[in-house]
Amino acid sequence: MKILMVATNFEAPVGGGGQKSLRILVDALRKEGHSVIVAALSHGEVGEVDVDGIPVRYLPVRNLYRPIDTVRASAASRMAWHAADIYNLPSMHDFRRLCGEVQPDIVHSHVISGLSVSIWSAARAARLPIVHTLRDQYLFCPKTTMFKNGSVCARQCADCALLRLPHRKVSRHVTGVIGCSQYILDKHLAGGFFAGVAVKDVIYNARTPAAIGLPLSPQCSASTRNKVRIGYIGTLAPSKGVEILLEAFRDIDPEQAELWLAGTGEGAYVHGLKEAFCKENIVFLGRVKPRDFYPEVDVVAVPSIWNDTFPGVVFESLAYGRPVIGSRRGGIPEMVQHGVNGLLFDPASADELRQSIERLIFDGALRTQMAAAAVSSSETFLDTERFAREHVNFYERAIAARLDGIG
Repeated sequence: MKILMVATNFEAPVGGGGQKSLRILVDALRKEGHSVIVAALSHGEVGEVDVDGIPVRYLPVRNLYRPIDTVRASAASRMAWHAADIYNLPSMHDFRRLCGEVQPDIVHSHVISGLSVSIWSAARAARLPIVHTLRDQYLFCPKTTMFKNGSVCARQCADCALLRLPHRKVSRHVTGVIGCSQYILDKHLAGGFFAGVAVKDVIYNARTPAAIGLPLSPQCSASTRNKVRIGYIGTLAPSKGVEILLEAFRDIDPEQAELWLAGTGEGAYVHGLKEAFCKENIVFLGRVKPRDFYPEVDVVAVPSIWNDTFPGVVFESLAYGRPVIGSRRGGIPEMVQHGVNGLLFDPASADELRQSIERLIFDGALRTQMAAAAVSSSETFLDTERFAREHVNFYERAIAARLDGIG
């Protein structure tokens, strides 16, 4: 099968979670003998480039800048960028030409900011089946998070609705839609997207053990120290719930446990956190590689306030045999089984989080039991053959639906 993948970003070295999942899927499909071509926005040269043996067709940027570039754009420039990203006609024409050149059996889109939903129209005009994977809330919100002023948006605001005016209608051009979590698929279907789309399913992300630096025995570095070490790894940002975690840890006995925070964030924000939560048992590590972090902690906290779609930190932690204390938001409850491989809490309650932390601090037997369950529950997320197989099955269903004239 010839598959044309399309995403905003596809570079080496691999960047964020979405690109990691795409790269692993591309590698897994190629290993199974499928032909995969990737289309992405150019970060320099336009045309075909070999990226680690993968043919990548870099398309020209038809907006003011690439959305992933580190730029200090003015408010006016950002608004102009978002206006162009509502339905980018030049990108549509570029992608239509590419479809004609490549002649794939199917098109699979991932993160499409900067390209826009116009590429779906291009694929439909080329009479190609197109599958889209939902990884964020881009179709609802230009910022992709539906998180504003320190809280989750209960509904789509007027500004977002205006900048997303054609998206529900254009989403009907898609033949099949995949959610990387049940949460994100259900949210979009309930929001009126992909009405009449024939093929819908959830396919969980996967990582290779080597990609996360997993040792042969994930529990071989189990803690022998007197203090229980709670860990957090990721961006230090309000949406990630860092403050509620620190607040919950404020009254934890320093003789019993310590909190390690790995990651970086906006300078003034991180400085404020360090000043407000200055305790001997709270340690800010800065940027740390996951493979160097997980073996050094006993439990991992994922206290997201926003509806995090399917954070890889959860299944990475489980793969290392580290129980997860996670918020009941987004796709987190789809990985954390309360009382089995971790604990779930309401992120609106620092007290409930503190109680969960204390439960795992003082119950060593429960930590050990959960550590074993964590490893077994992570197996599906480390199975890249499963990841490829489920996608191929989905592609076959989408192609059949397109041939039957229902997609």
